[in-house]
Amino acid sequence: MQHLNNIKLRLVEKAEINALHDISRTTFLNAFADKNDPDHMAHFLSENLTVESLTLEMENPETQFYFAETDEALLGYMKLNTGKAQTETHLDNAMEIERIYLWSHWQGKQVGQWMLAQVLEKARAAHFDWVWLGVWEKNTEAIRFYNKNGFVEFGRHVFMLGKDEQIDLLLKFKL
Repeated sequence: MQHLNNIKLRLVEKAEINALHDISRTTFLNAFADKNDPDHMAHFLSENLTVESLTLEMENPETQFYFAETDEALLGYMKLNTGKAQTETHLDNAMEIERIYLWSHWQGKQVGQWMLAQVLEKARAAHFDWVWLGVWEKNTEAIRFYNKNGFVEFGRHVFMLGKDEQIDLLLKFKL
């Protein structure tokens, strides 16, 4: 296993859109395909995780994509939103973690914990008051992870997976 001190976080460059597309689709499928209708998954992927949609997201100055990697491997990625790029505006002076995913073989090896620590560090350095995210109410493992890290529920919203209305818990962390 790689030591956590060998991991680095860096901004995804526009020229890496195909790598971002690949990891976005594959990690989303790995996380949710076995718990959802294949038609809803296919619809979501075709609307939300395409090269075109990811390119548009990357062009927003209030959105940043990061790769977590070692010299040898790409481990995961995340998408952070600020300002009007956030999917909800319940909190003032906040940063949203819209996506944070790892290749499945890196899960359970403290990489997600390391990535979350990097987000909190970035948010503090930028003088935000809050970090928040939405997590599917049926993703009990993720909810437990965020609760363990001090995130508390402050609301709910509907997440459309294709034509399936799902409920996300909104979790926040006070910096």
